[in-house]
Amino acid sequence: MRTISFAWMAALLLALPARAEGPNAESCSEIYIRAQTLRNERKLLDARAALRECTQSSCKAFIVKDCATWLDEVQSSLPTVVPVAIDAAANDVPGVKVSMDGRVLIERIEGRSIEVDPGPHTFTFEAPDGSKAEKKVIVSEGEKGKRISISIGTARAPSEAGVASDRTGRSTASPGGASPWKTVGLVTAGLGVVGAGVGGFFGLQAMSKKNDAHCDANSLCPNGDAYRTLTDAKNAGNLSTLFFIGGGVLAAGGIAMYALAPSGTVKVSPSVGSHSVTLVAQGTW
Repeated sequence: MRTISFAWMAALLLALPARAEGPNAESCSEIYIRAQTLRNERKLLDARAALRECTQSSCKAFIVKDCATWLDEVQSSLPTVVPVAIDAAANDVPGVKVSMDGRVLIERIEGRSIEVDPGPHTFTFEAPDGSKAEKKVIVSEGEKGKRISISIGTARAPSEAGVASDRTGRSTASPGGASPWKTVGLVTAGLGVVGAGVGGFFGLQAMSKKNDAHCDANSLCPNGDAYRTLTDAKNAGNLSTLFFIGGGVLAAGGIAMYALAPSGTVKVSPSVGSHSVTLVAQGTW
């Protein structure tokens, strides 16, 4: 009985298929060449898969050695990316599917890094509600954990307090906002103050030049240089007067505009006359 049992076990072992021990010599050579080509083309993911095959013991020793060395280099050169999807409030959006160059990269974002080939890629993010967003990115060789962030979903329109303008050119003030005319009034008054200051500067310059000229009350000057100095003084005086008047008008108008600013809707429209073009402002005071 023991002899029969041993014979039965031997027959069973012979009947089992031979275990694959890796690629044969011819396949090793083909994989060896293909791995180098893929590596040179920077298709590092495919190159890594090929290099893992030619490191098996069934290949020749020099092939195994080269493939093992290149495998380490490819592994260290493979970049990784981390897709991130956020909404308008900068919150993470769950359940977003990410595709790269038209092929699904991950079914849903989980915050983990993913190995990709280096080079330019187009990432497409698709939210559970069907909204999509696309981003073109260049991934550098050896770059680890590159964050690919994109805003997806419907952005909330920012609340607008203050002035709103429609397509007809009309400007309105929101109930809680300040009237635009008050702002215009403040700016106008400020320009008036600046104009008055410039007028004062030219006034001081005019007095200084007049004193330097040493001409009499009838504008009779001792020499030509003195006359030219007196002329400069008169010009500075004229500029001083001009800026003083203009600054005063602007300041007064700005103060009045601020005090009488309309509280309702303001409509600005052009008015064309026979010899003039003016702007007409209508509002509720």
